[in-house]
Amino acid sequence: MTMTIGGEHNGWEPNGRGNMEWNDGSLYQGHWESNVMSGVGTLRIGSGGTTISNIDPCEGTYFEQGTIVRGDFRDGVLNGKGVIVFPNRKVFVGAFEDGLCIATADPADSELVSSTICFEGRIV
Repeated sequence: MTMTIGGEHNGWEPNGRGNMEWNDGSLYQGHWESNVMSGVGTLRIGSGGTTISNIDPCEGTYFEQGTIVRGDFRDGVLNGKGVIVFPNRKVFVGAFEDGLCIATADPADSELVSSTICFEGRIV
């Protein structure tokens, strides 16, 4: 894996505010803690798509190329409020726990309105 690190870092590990770009074109801009996405950030998925999981890559959430994931990250996955914009321009706004959606945001509480919903931990 080839990557470019910008911003604050400790040796080769990003730590603090910064960005990382992988050789597939994926780009994360936001906060890091010891080489792990932690804090507010934006992840743009590059060619080939990617699975995001802090437990098992086979059980994580797969995002296709062009997806934008923005929100509160902890341990490398969304935890807290998040917005996902899919390549087909559908939008999910809601809450996440360990990378899985747990609730769709109430339209009265958000500037954006979801065109998808959270059902049993998956965005549909």
